[in-house]
Amino acid sequence: MNNLEVISFLLIGVVSFVAFLKDSLRLTNFNLLLILMAVTVLISSEIANEESKSVFTWVSIGYLALLVVLSFIEKINKSKLKVLLPTVVSAVFLFIGNTIEYNEYVLSVRTLPIFGLILFGAMAPEISRFAGRLINKVFSVDKQSIEITLMLFFVGFSSFIGSFFACYFGVFLITLGFAGNVFVYQGRNKHVLLSLVLLSSIGVIAQGAEIDLVDLTLGKTMEGLFFGAFAFFLVHIISISKKTSILLTGAVLFLAVFILLGIALLGTQKTDFGGIDAFIASMLGVALLLVLFPKNQLGSLLVSILFVIGVFVGPQTINLEEKAATTISIVQDNADSGNEQKKEESIFVLPGKSLDSLQGRYSIQEKTVQMNFELGPKGGRTKGAIKQLKGKIGIAKDIEQSTFEIEMPVAGLTTFNKYRDESLMDEGYFNTIKFPVFKFSSSKMKVKNDGYELEGVFTMLGVSKSQIVEIKYLGEMQNGDLKSPVLIGRGTIDRTKFGMKSDPKEGDVVEFEFRIDLEK
Repeated sequence: MNNLEVISFLLIGVVSFVAFLKDSLRLTNFNLLLILMAVTVLISSEIANEESKSVFTWVSIGYLALLVVLSFIEKINKSKLKVLLPTVVSAVFLFIGNTIEYNEYVLSVRTLPIFGLILFGAMAPEISRFAGRLINKVFSVDKQSIEITLMLFFVGFSSFIGSFFACYFGVFLITLGFAGNVFVYQGRNKHVLLSLVLLSSIGVIAQGAEIDLVDLTLGKTMEGLFFGAFAFFLVHIISISKKTSILLTGAVLFLAVFILLGIALLGTQKTDFGGIDAFIASMLGVALLLVLFPKNQLGSLLVSILFVIGVFVGPQTINLEEKAATTISIVQDNADSGNEQKKEESIFVLPGKSLDSLQGRYSIQEKTVQMNFELGPKGGRTKGAIKQLKGKIGIAKDIEQSTFEIEMPVAGLTTFNKYRDESLMDEGYFNTIKFPVFKFSSSKMKVKNDGYELEGVFTMLGVSKSQIVEIKYLGEMQNGDLKSPVLIGRGTIDRTKFGMKSDPKEGDVVEFEFRIDLEK
């Protein structure tokens, strides 16, 4: 998200606050239109084809703006046929002739399943009202309880059916249809619209922060869910309070921002404290309560706050140094093409080659070494890298007699957190003054599948233990202007065997992998 987009959402937040203070229906509807326009631009940014992106954006904005204008025409407001207006106007989407490439989906709005999502969103409020009347006749339940119950079902079903046909883009199409009905009926069900807006934008926020999956069974995501609910209720209390002031409202909003921003940023210090996945859970909490509490007059302001944090702060939480250091990939030439094409492959799915052709003594190229590690429980993994590694490798005629002598300065270890790294070097952990080097040596190697298994000794903190390391030889690969033999490897180390205290929260078993280029 660029600075202009951030400013746009902040201005929307200001308009939301003014609409709350003025209690103006027209200003509220205008604010909803601004939110929908901004989210349309945001979600459209993920469409691959530029022409399709432009057409979809302008058709969507035009559809929303037209319905807002029509909703203020007195004759239309008094007409019983206005219930059909969102459905009729949604026909403008049929003019989008281009296919839309959204993530891995190739979609056409002219097909029934995709256009049907817009129609479903436009018709759902009327279907819900009709169903509500029937339920009321049978059970004599108060009207608001019935409406909330049916809207909960609608939002849940929309999330499912939209994602089923077109991922989060499908949820947004339902949101567009629903928005049309909200505008025609002068803001009725705007709280449900805001809930749908949040749900449809989760994919963009997750993608921007490079989050693949949000696991709701983790403590940090449950924390996010309930903290999001807490932030909602802070704002809700102010919005319904009869005794409040601009100063008090501002203080409460600041506290809500502090909580939501804290959830997002805590993960940069330790992954199981929070992060964007926990923040996304807080969005789910707010989306749910927006449906349950329709009288929250500051809902649109809270949604704007969530957007600014999620879309702007999310990408800032990506540690680029960590990403580069902990991603070991092999760039291969595509031999099937006349032009040289390169693609990244997961290193251990690549076939290994025989070391028979590599007999001799080699040194490890220190400048190109990649070695990373991680440990810890699910949802709280600590990642790191060892940036310095040197050694000698001898590939014998009898492969089993090959030798490996590796040294790694402990000072070259990093977890990409300056303060944590400094504490790791102290006497209570690695004690680098007394034990400055990790060492691995092996003089026994055997064939294992398409690779090899080294049986050696690893030394850490003055303690030496037997250690198994799997390696593969990938052949000669391009390294700058030269081609070099490339070995990859992986293994696990139980740090408690070297005198370290067990800590389930931090993790006891360290998983590591590496890539080394050889030179004579």
